Amino acid sequence: MITIRNIIKNLSTGQSSIRVKSIIKDLEQFYQSIKPKIQILHARKELDGTSIYFRIPSENEPKLIYDIVIWFNSQDEITLETEVKIYSNSPGFAFNFAYLFNSKNSLLFPSNYPDIFRSNPPKVRNPLDTISFDKHVYAALRSIIRRNLKNVLIELQETHRPIVATFEQKQTEIEKLRELKKKFMKKSGTK
Repeated sequence: MITIRNIIKNLSTGQSSIRVKSIIKDLEQFYQSIKPKIQILHARKELDGTSIYFRIPSENEPKLIYDIVIWFNSQDEITLETEVKIYSNSPGFAFNFAYLFNSKNSLLFPSNYPDIFRSNPPKVRNPLDTISFDKHVYAALRSIIRRNLKNVLIELQETHRPIVATFEQKQTEIEKLRELKKKFMKKSGTK
């Protein structure tokens, strides 16, 4: 299973130090820009750990919100050695990392992805097989990493488990939003 340390360590695999700094800066800028809009919807104890359900907004499309669920192999503190399982219906995570997380038994809800994401390595999008995360998963982790999971469980004890869209359902939603945007731009005469 993948630990938080594995993810952070692998962020720099095969990269120059200048590029790594740029990636981290970009991830942090994204997090800061959406921080007020991040929703932590639900927390529950399961499988001797804690699952946290997030809604993370798109950077460019205000109506688009991604479902992120992170299972921590802890019910208390989150450390660098905490094992995680991750679900994200954001295209960046699915195309770049779903296969790798699945191969390490760290992909939550694997049936929510098409078979190809679980069975074919991302040779074009992630040729170095870097186990990392996209900006939406980074924002979810960043928003919870310093919190005690016991407190989060208490805080969200009255909430209900939200419905999580599959990757294909989210892709359909993205396509519909693109079509609406095209129609609007065509009507208004803008490009």
